[in-house]
Formats: sequence, structure tokens, C-alpha cells
Amino acid sequence: MKIKNYIAIFILAFISILSTSVFAVGNLPATASTKKVDIYINNEIKLLPENYGRAYFDKSNNRVMVPIRYITEQFGAYIQFYTEPNSKKQGILIGGVGNKLIKMNIGENNATFYEDKDNQVVATDAPAVLYDGRTYVPIRFISEAMGLKAVSYTHLR
Repeated sequence: MKIKNYIAIFILAFISILSTSVFAVGNLPATASTKKVDIYINNEIKLLPENYGRAYFDKSNNRVMVPIRYITEQFGAYIQFYTEPNSKKQGILIGGVGNKLIKMNIGENNATFYEDKDNQVVATDAPAVLYDGRTYVPIRFISEAMGLKAVSYTHLR
């Protein structure tokens, strides 16, 4: 009888943990607005799949933030996540659009562009953010940095 009780308790605990993690998917930072954000690419509204996270308007810097994986996949770019060995800084490398490579450290308001044999550090309008297991970037900066003119957004009331 005790074994059945232990099994039942284990199953209930497992189900409660699983259901908690499902509800936690898509959490946004405290600075995120509750307004809905729509992303338009080539004048067509795009719905982000739930497993990518969701776009949000960041009240702290007045920027729309999007999951980096979604926006790069939309334009045929690739991303590589990294942790620098000495400083332990985390960040992303974005490449594959033209001959540009963009490096952004999480939490820093600048990015480094590597193009041909030159590199240039530029200020970003908002830092990349790592939250709830996802990396979010300011859509305006990323789309302009990748040379894209067809990305726009709106937040609904």
C-alpha cells in the first residue's frame, strides 16, 4: 500500500511541476507593457509561435523587443549564443545577411559590426535582454542593422 501512495504522490508532483512549467512559458520582464504588440514584415502581420516567446513593448526604454530567434529566422540570418571565457559576458552573434556580422552582449547598450575587414562599435537603442530562457532584442535596431526596411510594429490598446 505504501508503494502505491508513493507512486501516486510522485505522479501528482510530476503533473503539478509540468503544468507549472507550461504556464511559465512566455513570461515577460516586469518592464513589459500589457499592450499587445503586432509585428509586420512586408506589410503582413506575423504571429510569433508560442514556443518563441512574444514581442513586447518595454516601458523602461520605449522600445519593442522581440525574440531574436524569430526575427533572424524570418530573414534567413543565423545566430550563435556565446559566453566569453574571461569576462563571462553572454551575448549573441548575428550573421548571414549580406557580409555583416553583429555582436551584442546581453545587457549592454552597444553592438559591434564586423563588415569586411572593419569593425565598428555603435550605440543601440536598447540592450539585448535574456529573460525566461529567451534572448530579446530591440526590433528597430536589429532590422536596421541587418539592412531591412520591411519591418514595422504597432502596439494595440
